[in-house]
Amino acid sequence: MKSQKSEVKPLKNPLKLLVFILLTSFLLNGCFDYGQDLRLYSFEDLESILKEYNLEVKEIEMINSYRLEQVKTQKSFELDEKEKLFIYVFESEEDQLLGRKEIEKQTALIDTEYSPQFYEMRNVLMIYLRINGNEGIEEELNKIKKQLT
Repeated sequence: MKSQKSEVKPLKNPLKLLVFILLTSFLLNGCFDYGQDLRLYSFEDLESILKEYNLEVKEIEMINSYRLEQVKTQKSFELDEKEKLFIYVFESEEDQLLGRKEIEKQTALIDTEYSPQFYEMRNVLMIYLRINGNEGIEEELNKIKKQLT
């Protein structure tokens, strides 16, 4: 019985194959914008945007049920006696998602007259509390969210 040997045929034009591989890799890399989605926000970014929208806020002490341990920056503000705004800046978007879950867990059993509104923007979480039935600043916060996402 004769054993069959397979011979590797030389490429007719290896330069064409190399150019094809290089062009394909450049095209694939060009289709993705890696840098844009990696931008994380600082508290200073949010502070300047709040000023841009003329939202007058007064810093107050953080309510215990909304306090988090694992967060880069957390601040609590009062817009008037009936509205509160909590801003959290996390190290990453994943930490922000975990922080929201933690707050939802911490506040699940609280019977409150407030309606919490959550605004998530990459590594930032804003929680807006307003008394049920009152008109608030949701429109401005939605614009801020759109601007940051």
